[in-house]
Order: sequence, then structure tokens, then C-alpha cells
Amino acid sequence: MATTSSQPQKTEADPQRAAVRPGLSAPWITAYVGVGLLTLLVSLRLTLANSGTELADAGGFVRWALPISEVIHNFSMATTMGALIFAMGIIPRYAADAAGTHRGKRTTKNAVEKEYKPFADVLNLAAASAVLWTLAALAVLILSYADISGRPIGSGTDYASELISYITTLDAGKEKGMTVVVAAVVATACFGVRSLMGLFFIFMISLVGIADMALSGHSSGGQDHMGAVNSLGLHLLGVSIWCGGLIALAFISRGISGKDAGTGTIVEAHRGEQTAASRRVPMAQAVLRRYSLLALIGFILVLLSGITNAGVRMSSWRDLGTDYGKIVLLKLGLTLLLGVIGAAHRLYLIPALSAGKMNGTRALWSAISAELVIMGAASGLGASLSRTPPPVPETLAPDATPVRIITWYDMPPEPHFQRWFTEWRWDWFWVAVLGYLAIVYLWAFVKVRRAGDSWPVMRAVSWILGLLVLNYITSGPPAVYSRVLFSVHMFEHMVLTMVVPILLVLGAPVTLLLKALEPAKTVREALVSGLCASCIRGGRKLLHTPFLPP
Repeated sequence: MATTSSQPQKTEADPQRAAVRPGLSAPWITAYVGVGLLTLLVSLRLTLANSGTELADAGGFVRWALPISEVIHNFSMATTMGALIFAMGIIPRYAADAAGTHRGKRTTKNAVEKEYKPFADVLNLAAASAVLWTLAALAVLILSYADISGRPIGSGTDYASELISYITTLDAGKEKGMTVVVAAVVATACFGVRSLMGLFFIFMISLVGIADMALSGHSSGGQDHMGAVNSLGLHLLGVSIWCGGLIALAFISRGISGKDAGTGTIVEAHRGEQTAASRRVPMAQAVLRRYSLLALIGFILVLLSGITNAGVRMSSWRDLGTDYGKIVLLKLGLTLLLGVIGAAHRLYLIPALSAGKMNGTRALWSAISAELVIMGAASGLGASLSRTPPPVPETLAPDATPVRIITWYDMPPEPHFQRWFTEWRWDWFWVAVLGYLAIVYLWAFVKVRRAGDSWPVMRAVSWILGLLVLNYITSGPPAVYSRVLFSVHMFEHMVLTMVVPILLVLGAPVTLLLKALEPAKTVREALVSGLCASCIRGGRKLLHTPFLPP
């Protein structure tokens, strides 16, 4: 009986799997790098941003090798992070999950379950790209010192000692040296780690590399130092999860498109309307749906943070007529074009894939190929932008005040009553985090209510109010005046430790997520159980100190 019931289901899915069999070949990944390097060289040649200087010029090799190394560095870093994200939450780890069978208890203690081949492939991609990331970061470190010092690599007997001094004493050298260490640690761990929590910790370590790049690429002479740092960090994060995810998708496209690729579970529109079996679709369709959401988040981060970061480095609309502004406009156009292609994925091409249409499938993979090429061009423009002097000087003015030198900002006006409502300086990192937390909570709230479960409205009000208070503290007048007034700084601490946590805890976000997330024998279940267990263990360790009774 089980055989007769499973046979039609297999026959029905086979045409769809056969329709998506081609996927993408490996050369399309190298096209990303090739187009990026070509765009970089052309833009630098047209803008003369890499023509060198009469004083302290390290030579043509250093001038051209440095931006090329930066493109390879950005590509490998994004690929590493994108592959890790795919391994954590988009591709199933075990072949039994892809086959749609329940993984029971192991018969023996040392039994090893069979890994899903695309999962192993995506981790191999992460390991290889992390090794390339390490080598590229090392090249950027050495070439950056040669470019700053104006000396060719290896010139003089004291060159090595000066390079070590650059790494250990100057902030720029420390940050680039830390990037090399982070990349090496990630590369080493990718060869041996397979568990979900282990991959999560590797991904968190890789975020340190983004933080180093954001700190070393900031604009200290602009009007908003922290805005430049945070927006650049968010921009790099968005590029990593969006572009890196697309590269990982292209790398495993053939593995998830074959007849033996298995199936995946898609999220139902309304909870309770479909059974788990009816939501099993070909693996390519499931992976594309999951990546589509990831790409949307990355697109929003890249677009908004890119506009913010460019605004910090330009003082007026007229600056768009400079070489820097022209590159910004061109990169903005490519980003919007990628957004249009992504919208076509979600609205037309993925539904065509679900319907099993051959023309829709071909259009889907063709659009992904075009995305790789356009993203490569945008990446090359980004590297060229880092070599082009912005309209706003990146160094402090000679007549900068002591307040500006110490705090990176000018002295704010006197804190009269109305200033506590009008003096804002947006911290874009916290704006992004709080916006994400608000959207996720409201999504879970609406989903639970639509499913017929009850959830107090006042809990949602408490959560949103806590986020608003946190935003006021991090981006409002307290954030402005705390840099120059110790009393306001202590007020920040009091609100952050005694007001915001109470409001957020009353919102019960973990309980709401447990009610909203669907039960499944996949990564989703591991995330839910891990989240719950981590919260409980963390609370117990915090409350049950050695000085208090258990």
C-alpha cells in the first residue's frame, strides 16, 4: 500500500525535476570575477584615479595590484559568507531530509548519516573561498603598506621590520592584519565543522572581517563619522549575503536540479491549509524560494546603506557631477537593475518554475546568469570607488576643534528643552537592527493571529515601545549629547539597562516565535530548539550566580 501511494507522487514530480536539470556551469562564477576586474580597470583608466603621484609612488605594479586584490578579496569574502548561510539554513544537511524521510534514532552509537551532496559541495565552496580570502587579505595587507609608504615591495633591508611595525602600531595595519587572521580561522574551521551551531559561530567570526573593513574604510573628515562606518558595514553585509548567496546558488545549481536532488518543504501561505506532504516540492524550487527572501534582505541593505554612505562623502547634489558621483550613479543604476531582476524572480520566474514550464525555467537560470555579470560589474565599481577621492575630504581639517578631533563631531548646541526632541543623529546600524526586529515581530504577530491563536496586543505594544525607546537612546538627543556630557552618558546607561530590557521582555518575542514558526524535522526545528535552549541556559547562568542560592 505504501508503494502504490508513493509511486504517483514520484512520477508527478519527475517532469518538474527534469525541467530544471541544466542549472549553471562553473564558468559563470568566474564571470563574476572577470567582469568585476574588467569594470575596475576600465573605470580607473577613465577617471585617472589610479595614475599615481609624483611623491611617494610605489610604482605601477602596486597601484594596479592593490585594487585587483581588493576585488578578489571582496569576492572571496562574500562567497564564504554566502556559502555558510546556505549551509546553515537553505540546504538540508542530510540526504534523508532531501528524500523526505524521517531520520530516526541511530542504531549504533558510531553510526554516521549520509550527507546531502549539495550540502557538502557548498561547504567545500566555503572552505576554498575562505582560503582564497586569506591569501587575498594578505596581499591587500602587503600592498596597502607599499601604497601608503610609497615604497616598492621588498625595497631596502628594513622593509620587513617596517611592515611589522605598520601591522602592530597603526590602526590601518591592525585592522587589515586582523582581517587576515579572521580569514585564516574561518578557512581552517570550514574544513572540519559540520554542525549547525559550529557553522553559525564560523559565520559570526567572519562578520569580524566586515567590521574591520568598515573601520578601515571610514571617512573621518565627513559630517557623520559613525554613519559612514555603520553604513559601510551594513553595505558589506548586504553584499555578502546577496552576492555570496547568488554565487553559492550558481555553484550548486546542477546538484539541486537533477532527478535525484530530492525535495524540500516550502512555507504555506496560511497555516493549517496544507499538509507537510503537499508542501514538498523539487529541491531547486525550495532553494530558490528561500534564497529569494535572502536576496530581498540583501538588496534592501545594499541600496539604503549605499545611498547613506555616498551621502556622507558628498556635500551637495553638485558632487554627483564629479568622477566619484558618476561612479555612484552608475553603481546605483546597476543595483536598481538587479532589484528589477530580483522582482521578476519572485513574481514571474519562480511561479513559472513551480508550474513546471520549460520556458520559465530557462528564463530563470538566464536571469541568474545575468545577475552574476551585473553584480560583478557593480563589485568592480565598488573597488574603483574606494580608489577615487570623494568630494568631502577624508581627513580632518587643519582648524578642527578639540571636540571634533576627540568625538568625530562638532560641538552640539546647548541642550535646551526643545533640543531633546529635535537634535537627532541617526545610527544606521541600530536603525537596521531595530527595523528588522520590528518587522519579524509584527510578521509573527500577524501569523499567529491569522492562525486563530491568541496573542495579547499589549505585548506587541510593549515590544514596539521598547524598540522606539532604544532608537531614541541610540539615534536621538541622548546619543548626540552623551559624547560631551557625562550626565547624559549615564542617563543612556540607566535607560539601556533598566527601561529598555523590561519593555522588550514583556513583549515575549521568543514565545511568539515558537508559536509562529512551523514544526519541522529540518534546520527550522534546530533553530527553534536552539533559540529556546540558549535563552533558558543564558537566563539561568545570569541569575544563578555563586553568590545567590539556586
